[in-house]
Amino acid sequence: MFYAALIGIIFGLMILSFPFGAYVVFNSDLGSTITHEFPVDDFFLFFAGFPVNIPVTLELGEAFIILWCVYLLFFSILMFGPKKNILQSLVGTISSDEESKGNSLYIVIAWLAVLLVLSKALDFVQESVGVGTGSVQFDNELIHFFNLTAAPIREELGFRLILVGIPAYFMFVSRRSITNFFKTLWHPDKYAPFGQHNKKQIYALITVSAVLFGVAHILFGGGWSYGKVTQAIVGGWILGWLYYRYGLHAAILLHWSTNYFIFAFGYFGNAVWGFPYDEPASNPMLGSIDFLLTATGIIAIGIFLQKMIRNYIDVKRQQNSFTDTGVV
Repeated sequence: MFYAALIGIIFGLMILSFPFGAYVVFNSDLGSTITHEFPVDDFFLFFAGFPVNIPVTLELGEAFIILWCVYLLFFSILMFGPKKNILQSLVGTISSDEESKGNSLYIVIAWLAVLLVLSKALDFVQESVGVGTGSVQFDNELIHFFNLTAAPIREELGFRLILVGIPAYFMFVSRRSITNFFKTLWHPDKYAPFGQHNKKQIYALITVSAVLFGVAHILFGGGWSYGKVTQAIVGGWILGWLYYRYGLHAAILLHWSTNYFIFAFGYFGNAVWGFPYDEPASNPMLGSIDFLLTATGIIAIGIFLQKMIRNYIDVKRQQNSFTDTGVV
């Protein structure tokens, strides 16, 4: 019940982040010297790990609201499916009904929490041996928030769709067609199922994508140190696995959660009350989210380990029973 309550609260905060982020862009003086009318002359996407500029003629606010609507659409799709909506999954968690926990947004929230805990653990270990993660350098906070908002789409298309989805189509899909091509890119596991015969190849694709994702943070990250590479590789692997199993929109929403969701609260607290936008200890809004995600992540990891131990014990009992009866 406590675990379900935590996920439910995080779900509610995600909903709030949509208007909070819009307020930051359109109603605050976050940019100081610029506003949402600042021209965006180009928009770059990553293609197999390398940035490619796409010429556009938009104001920052116009580009932001397009991205905002895309994320809201993906959020709504995940919230209602694929088989159960998120409220049914929360009820299933309380009643220990495994079959009702398959809502995609529920899974995204759980993995967001796990990713935060793993990132904290990696950061602690690396800093203890003198390896820091660094931080992104930027000239304007409004531009920074816009780039954080754009990153999930530009990076998931370039690292997951290009490096995982397209190779999976040509490696594992036997019925080739334009329709199946785009369906595979949207949700690889439906058309190139994650089975025993192709598990190693799929893991290899995800790993290559994750490694390039980590290296790109050093090459194009603008301020990250070498410690960020390992964090980004872990995050990239989780994003790749989530993309393959649950679809492109699930991976984009997890990435959105690490960027827009968290920083919308950080910058909202900064714009309204003057809190530091990136310090959970000094920003009550960020501190609350950090606590909720950390607690959820620890419980999620505990549940996973409990299942692993239980499955291991069940397998051992079966092996012992076969031995006792002389079958093996």
